[in-house]
Amino acid sequence: MNMQTPRLSANDVFDILEAKTIKLSQAGYYAMYSSWLGGIVTDVGLMNLPIDDHMVHRGDGVFEALKLVNGGIYLLEEHLERLFLGAAKLNLNQNYNKDQLRQIILQTAQAGLDFFVQKNPGAQIQDFSAIVRLFLSRGPGSFGTNPYETIGNQFYCVITELKAVSPEKYKTGVSIGKSHLAVKSSWFPTIKSCNYLPNVLMKKEAVDRHLDFTVTFTDEGFMAESSTENIFLLDRSLQLVHPRCDYILKGTMMTRIFELAKYHNIVPVAEPADITESNLIGAQGVFMSGTTFDLLPVNNYEGMKIPSATVYEKLFKLLKEDQRAGSPKMTALK
Repeated sequence: MNMQTPRLSANDVFDILEAKTIKLSQAGYYAMYSSWLGGIVTDVGLMNLPIDDHMVHRGDGVFEALKLVNGGIYLLEEHLERLFLGAAKLNLNQNYNKDQLRQIILQTAQAGLDFFVQKNPGAQIQDFSAIVRLFLSRGPGSFGTNPYETIGNQFYCVITELKAVSPEKYKTGVSIGKSHLAVKSSWFPTIKSCNYLPNVLMKKEAVDRHLDFTVTFTDEGFMAESSTENIFLLDRSLQLVHPRCDYILKGTMMTRIFELAKYHNIVPVAEPADITESNLIGAQGVFMSGTTFDLLPVNNYEGMKIPSATVYEKLFKLLKEDQRAGSPKMTALK
């Protein structure tokens, strides 16, 4: 039987997008800014970008994910700094400065909040938790690898639902294992680029093995990082230590945890170091950090029990205090 693929008119497309918007209205997508469109949309069906944007077909771009809680965005300045550093390493020309991006981000977040309140009458700003996703791309123009064939870089900001981790994980801890995937080579691990295929495969590996996370090791046997999370230890000398940043992405959450630990004298902080698997197994505590969940304790590695550390509760409490309204590290929406 011959199948006839329809040729769609502009009206057909708008009708389809409207139908998809209704179907995806509960997907937790609140708002999107697109430099390609030149503004903010809250209809899910309009949250699109050109397929020939080099970020789409080549992974040529950088991104960040930030937490929005308690009426503000946490570590906005730190994430903007890393976004710009990554863009510079990829030679992405800037059409915006930080002040302009900051305004766009806050206005898009406000649109997301307004949309949330519209869908949830009576909701207050304290009820709104979200992830702020930033993308700086090479831009559309041709489907090749030549970065000079685009019409200019683009910026996208998307506000989506913050999906909470099970509260039980904060009490009992998470299970981790050794990844079979290679660590990214050269300076690529230090850039939060949109080429995340190894990270995707790491996540698949963890899910397939019924683990919470898997962790990579370098060819020399040094612990690196997880799919989208950092890992660090309370070592045998009871110091906090994380891997050297030559072969990991220096996480904003991990960095802030170490700053808080040092400032409040919670626990001694060591210089970044090469950490082996035996260091991991013999640690007095192991922790995962990330934007979505903040900080989680590890209870076992490859089935071997990891001791629980009382310092975890202290660090977690400090993080939550750091994310309160009015904190210096929170950028308020209003």
